[in-house]
Amino acid sequence: MSEAMGRVTESAERTHERVVGLVERLTEVTRPGAVFGEPMSAGENTVVTASEVFLAMGYGFGIGGGAGMQGMHKEGDEGAGEAAVHGGEMPSGYGGGGGGGGTSKGRPVAVITINPAGVRIEPVLDLTKIGLAFLMVLGSLFLTMGKMRRGM
Repeated sequence: MSEAMGRVTESAERTHERVVGLVERLTEVTRPGAVFGEPMSAGENTVVTASEVFLAMGYGFGIGGGAGMQGMHKEGDEGAGEAAVHGGEMPSGYGGGGGGGGTSKGRPVAVITINPAGVRIEPVLDLTKIGLAFLMVLGSLFLTMGKMRRGM
């Protein structure tokens, strides 16, 4: 194995180890402690929060190599100009690269209350999302009505 290929392979291994560490840290988000908060007690009531957790990630890596066109061109051959610059040989080449990305988010979805009377689950409503959904439906309704009027 050539020295260049060895350097590319070592770099790929280091990159892979870093990505594995990143993936492990990102997946910690999905542990049960991230979904259910620590129980809090006050008198006979115990309250636990529940959350929705979302995690998405991707990663890719590629390696390339080549022996070049060493000694393939002779003086007067087509393409001999570049080969002549390198003493009749084309340089070998190796390369590699990788990349990745991810995102995670969490939001509260419910509050669970436990007491002697029983268990009560109250959803946490996101009024901003409800308001945006209402405006989208209203906008779609007006657009549809406008198209229907023009069609008549």
